[in-house]
Amino acid sequence: MSGNRDHETVWAIGTAVKVGEDPGIDGIVTGLMIEQKGVQYRVAWFDGGMRREEWLLKREVRAAGSCRVIRIGFVEGGGKGA
Repeated sequence: MSGNRDHETVWAIGTAVKVGEDPGIDGIVTGLMIEQKGVQYRVAWFDGGMRREEWLLKREVRAAGSCRVIRIGFVEGGGKGA
């Protein structure tokens, strides 16, 4: 996660996105990963007749229309056995 924040706001799994430059390629978020350098999305799309799926940086994708965002993060001392 970037900086000292304890959460990130991300697109929900299943969100329709555009990949690349305008007009972009239609894709769907199939996973997400939060790393020290920020958020990456696993996105699936069709290239001709072939299905592709790649991890992409947040700046490489954009929402296609309205999307559902969720807040994900960590709670200090919130787990059992902590």
